[in-house]
Amino acid sequence: MVLPDAWRVQHSQGLAPIDDALHQNGVTLRSDTVLHVSLLGFRLDPDAFIDQVERAHVHLGSRIRR
Repeated sequence: MVLPDAWRVQHSQGLAPIDDALHQNGVTLRSDTVLHVSLLGFRLDPDAFIDQVERAHVHLGSRIRR
């Protein structure tokens, strides 16, 4: 499964990086793929992020759960 994770400014404040790391580790342990998408990056270059999501779906297509 591909999980795009949109990161906004609060992901870099306070204890959020710890929560984010624990969340990503949990997802990784389930053998899912997480793609981090910063909100600013997505606004400035959305095609680059959408391309990565599409590539992940193609690459991981055989692992898609139904």
